[in-house]
Parts: sequence; structure tokens; C-alpha cells
Amino acid sequence: MAYDEGLAQRVRELLEEKPEYNEKKMFGGICWLIKGNMACGILNDEVIVRVGPQQYEDSLELPHTRKFDITGRPMKGWVMVSHDGHESDEDLMSWVQKGVNFALSLPPKLSKIGKNKRGLSPITSSSRIARNNSSAGFAKFQQICYQSIMHVMLSVWLCCVI
Repeated sequence: MAYDEGLAQRVRELLEEKPEYNEKKMFGGICWLIKGNMACGILNDEVIVRVGPQQYEDSLELPHTRKFDITGRPMKGWVMVSHDGHESDEDLMSWVQKGVNFALSLPPKLSKIGKNKRGLSPITSSSRIARNNSSAGFAKFQQICYQSIMHVMLSVWLCCVI
């Protein structure tokens, strides 16, 4: 079990009214992003909360929290909250809101359509999108192919006309 689906549903219900939130599988669990910035997530039955560097130490002093460390190198500004720390709806709401508040304090991330992390256009990164077996990934791949074909056809037509 990568994450607790019941806990994930509770978090979804808390976030459904938030601006521009997205759900994404990450870290072997599931995460929620607000305007492109990660706010919180779930790994097994623990909640991951991005509290930011200013509230990191204070958050670690609260009961049922620990450093977010799944690679042997803790991530500053992120905490893990054990089951006992988010069992009640009020506790879960409080932790999720801390993550949302920090995510909203950051500038929104631009859409990745147009350029990827390396600055490559979608044409050069289309093979990576094609490897994504999800229907959303395939739909993006189809859109990129269609746009590329239309661009080439327009270029050929303009060359013939001029």
C-alpha cells in the first residue's frame, strides 16, 4: 500500500474549494499542489506537509511529527505527521491548511506546456510524454503532434504561396 486511500479522500474534501489545486502521484504516495506548488501529500498512513523554512523547527516540536526523510537526506521545510497527529478532522484540517498557506505564499508555477525543466520545447520532449501510459499524457502527446503537423503544413503552404 503506497498511501491510505481513505486519508487521501479526506484531504481531497478539504482541498476541493482551494484555488487551482492538482493531485499528483509522487514519492511513492500522492501529493496535492496549489498553483503548481506542493502543499501536502500522503505516504502510507502519514501526511507530508510543506510548512516552509520559517515554521519547520516549530512544527517538528509538535507531537506526532518528524522530519520528512525518505532518501536518507531530510528535506528542510517539510514534515511528516503520523496517524495519531491527523486522526481527528480538526488536526488534519490544521495540517493541510499549513501546507496550503505555505504553497500560496510562493509564486505560482507556470504551466509546463511550452518548455520543460531543461528548456526544451514540447517537440523535443514528446517522446517522454509518449512513454507516459496515462490517458492524460497520451492526450498531451496527441495535441503536441497535431500542433507540430499543423505548423509544418502552414510553413509548406507559405513557401508555395510566396
